[in-house]
Amino acid sequence: MIQLNRTPPEKISSGVVRSPLPNPLTVVKVHTADDAQRLERRLDELAQPLRAALIANLGRQVGDDAYAEALLYAWTHQDKMAEIDHLVPYLFKVGKSRVRQRRPAQPLPPAHSVELPAYEPRLEEILLSLSARQRTAVVLVVGWSWSHAEVAELLEVSKSTVQEHVNRGLAVLRRELSGEDER
Repeated sequence: MIQLNRTPPEKISSGVVRSPLPNPLTVVKVHTADDAQRLERRLDELAQPLRAALIANLGRQVGDDAYAEALLYAWTHQDKMAEIDHLVPYLFKVGKSRVRQRRPAQPLPPAHSVELPAYEPRLEEILLSLSARQRTAVVLVVGWSWSHAEVAELLEVSKSTVQEHVNRGLAVLRRELSGEDER
């Protein structure tokens, strides 16, 4: 809903987004409950794939931080979110850029457990040694059963590039986990 703002800027209620223009007759956007519900439904639909993609790309700790930053951005920029058709790739980039200046992901310390791990203990370390795109492609395609087309859309590359990232990443994983040197 569009309204004309005839109130001086200092008296505008907190539910109104102010235009940066100084003119008191500027057009402002008022967010309705329907706008918030629409955005909430869209964010619910993309929550799992967005979080999975960010964790695959950045590691669990930084990926979760990036996911939170992406959701915060979506809620604070509701107008922009309504105009974007493909929110997962967009918010993926937002999340990555918001955590970029933090220190790089550190591998988790070895677990001190009597039980056998559910996966190879060195897997996380080896995955972190892959490039970000290789790691993202391998985890999403092999671990989360995403299609090459879905990963290609997320990374904004071709399906054949995704396949190449998967092939190269799996080759490194096989080599490192088998303990063989490639010469």
